[in-house]
Parts: sequence; C-alpha cells; structure tokens
Amino acid sequence: MNTILTHTQIQNIIRRMAFQIAETFFGDDEIVLVGVAENGYILGNEIKKYLEKIGGFNTAICKLSIDKKHPIANSIVTGK
Repeated sequence: MNTILTHTQIQNIIRRMAFQIAETFFGDDEIVLVGVAENGYILGNEIKKYLEKIGGFNTAICKLSIDKKHPIANSIVTGK
C-alpha cells in the first residue's frame, strides 16, 4: 500500500488550515465552521480543536447533511 500522507503530515495541514482561518478572521469574536456530513464534519472538528488552542474567539461547528447524489432534489439539514 502506498502512503500519500502520513498522520503527522495530515495534522500539519489541518493545523495550517486552522491558522489560515484564524488569520483571516482575526478580530472577530466567533467563528462558525460548517462541515458536510460525515467526513467534512470530522475535518471541521479537527480544525476546531486547533482553533481553540490558538484562542482569541469562540468556535462553533455545525453539521450539514445533504444528499450528495441529488443535492438539489432533497432538503438540506443542519445541526450540531
């Protein structure tokens, strides 16, 4: 099996994403992340953990559930 990225490399990328978000929204009180269920929500939670370590604002995450095969045909549901 070929490894594309190691666990450490993935964590470094997620941490860098969190710093980019923190830099972009510096001065704001709150950041709301929306992750598309399921993997996007998992990634969002990982980013949220790094944002909380960076500090300076409240961070919330919301899960977006959507029919990925027929996104327009069905309703979009959000929740925590």
